[in-house]
Amino acid sequence: MKKWKVDRVTVFLFIAVVSFLYDLTFYLGIRDTIRFPHPFVYFRSLGNIEYLRGFPGMLRNFIFSFVLGGLIGVGVGRLVLSSGRGTKTAIQVLSLGLWLPFLIIFATPDPRALGIAAAMFCSCYYYLVGTSVLRLEGPNLRTFVAGETTLQILLFSLISQIWLLYWKWFSFAATYQAPEGLGVFIVIVVLLMFIQWIFRIDFKLVAEQHRNILFEDLKSPTLRWMGGFLLFTLAFTVIWERVGYMRFPRWSASPLGAISAGYDLLTHIEIYIDSQASLLEMLGGIVLCGSIALIVSAFMSANSFFLNALTPLLPLSNISPMVLWLLSFLLLGRIIPDFLSYWHKVFAVLNGHFKTGH
Repeated sequence: MKKWKVDRVTVFLFIAVVSFLYDLTFYLGIRDTIRFPHPFVYFRSLGNIEYLRGFPGMLRNFIFSFVLGGLIGVGVGRLVLSSGRGTKTAIQVLSLGLWLPFLIIFATPDPRALGIAAAMFCSCYYYLVGTSVLRLEGPNLRTFVAGETTLQILLFSLISQIWLLYWKWFSFAATYQAPEGLGVFIVIVVLLMFIQWIFRIDFKLVAEQHRNILFEDLKSPTLRWMGGFLLFTLAFTVIWERVGYMRFPRWSASPLGAISAGYDLLTHIEIYIDSQASLLEMLGGIVLCGSIALIVSAFMSANSFFLNALTPLLPLSNISPMVLWLLSFLLLGRIIPDFLSYWHKVFAVLNGHFKTGH
């Protein structure tokens, strides 16, 4: 008798789709929230713990963006592949475009719409590279696209809480509550371990996949990549300008306004002084991050014990250092001289390299 095996990725995607449909029926005015509450209502007791208050709301927002944006992104990716032309250019453009919502959110905060856009860009990009570069098919392709998109949108959802305020995970830094910050760190690490278990994330495999993607990017013609990126920028600018012209309530600026503000900024000498300081902080963070990476790599190469011990833990450095950065204000701000004026920014660059890479 053949043993039945549960596909964890399929179960996760099924739960995500069900949660998405519950929220979609609410937004459309179809569902009565009293008679048919969202399944996450059973997690209300988490609100009794201070640093978990609003955590289910953040997860619901994350799932909604992940499902809607993911479906659109995969659909667009299939259309690009079926056309048989422009796949490499689309991959090059999306390799930068998938980070575009992270930049815009600080200029024009519209977390819900940008979250969907982030999931769309990310899922489309990884669908294209998974199919055309890594040659993945079937369940392997689904696991790859869903896993990468999940980590990307989780990072975006945590940043978007600055405006949405479902889960105020960052409030411990303002109230100087280091124990609550440690609790937030543990929650995110457990969540990352859960994601790692669902998608069977293996550090060596992920590193190999990203290396192949990087090599493929380097082989692409530079002029074609630049042309595709300029077309993408032009199309996005036209859409943004059109939205600004229509006075959409959540978009308060247009590209022309941004260009005008940028010109005014460049006419003041302060921007050049600040840029010099920022470059030094970035250089310090990159050097510190590279040094730690070399030390860890040396330990892992020299001793199989460190290799086996650290390999399962390295994927957890994808997002969780963002909390460690805020904890550093409380733990190191009073110990290290000039930490709050210089070194905390170096530490932020260090954490950024950890959380955005594998």
